[in-house]
Amino acid sequence: MTDGTGGGAAPPDDGSHGPFGAPPGAGAAAVTDGAMTCQLCGVPLQPATALAVGGHLACARCVEQLQYELQEREADGSVAPMGVVGALLGAFLGAAVWIGIAIASDFEIGYIAVLVGYLAGKGAVMLTGGRHGQLLQVLAVVGALIGLLAAKYFTFAHYFREYALEEHGASIGYFAPETLETFPLALPDMLSAFDLLWIFLAVTAAWRVPASPQLAVARAAVGHEGPAGPAMQTAPERVEGRDA
Repeated sequence: MTDGTGGGAAPPDDGSHGPFGAPPGAGAAAVTDGAMTCQLCGVPLQPATALAVGGHLACARCVEQLQYELQEREADGSVAPMGVVGALLGAFLGAAVWIGIAIASDFEIGYIAVLVGYLAGKGAVMLTGGRHGQLLQVLAVVGALIGLLAAKYFTFAHYFREYALEEHGASIGYFAPETLETFPLALPDMLSAFDLLWIFLAVTAAWRVPASPQLAVARAAVGHEGPAGPAMQTAPERVEGRDA
C-alpha cells in the first residue's frame, strides 16, 4: 500500500490483508471447505461481519484499503495545470477529427462532439496520472466547450477562405483579421437546435469520464447451507462506502 499525501493516514498493511497483500490463490472462491473467505486477501470471514464489494466477499480491512486507495486518486489543486493541458489536448484532438471529416465530406457530423467531450475527459485523467474527481470534471467540461468552439471556428475559417478566394481573389489566413472579425457574426447562423444536443452530449461525456469511481459496499447475507458451504447473497443494506 502506498503512502498518500492528501488522503489521510494509510491503514496498516502487514502483508496478509488487502488486495495488494493477498496470498497466492486468494480470491479464487468465496467459500472453501464450508467457510467463507475474503476474495481479496483469503482470510476467513464470519457471516455476521462479511462485506460484499461489487458482488465479491471482502473483509473490513480490505474494504478500508480500497476506500483509502480511491481517496488517494482524488485530484487536488496540485494536478490542475496538467489537468488543463490534458483536457485541452484531448478536446483539440477530437476537434481535429471533427474538422477533418467536415471538410472532407462537406458535412458536419454533430455526434462527433461526443468524441470531443470524451477525449477532453480522458486527456485530463491521463495527464494527471489516473486521477479522478470533481476538479478534473470541471476542467474536462471547459476543455470540451473550448474544443467545440475551435471546431466551429476552423470549419468556418476553411470555407470563409475558399469564399474569399473564389469571389474576390483574395487569399486570407485562418487567423486573418477578417476571419476573426467575421466568425462571431456568422456563429449564430451556424448553430441549430441539434447543436445544443451535441453540446449537451459532449459536456455529459466530459463530465463522466473523470468522475470518481464508486465503491458500493453492502452487508453480505449468508443464505442456505449448500454442498459447498454457505451461499452468499448481497443484502440491500448499504454500509460506509465511497460514492462519487
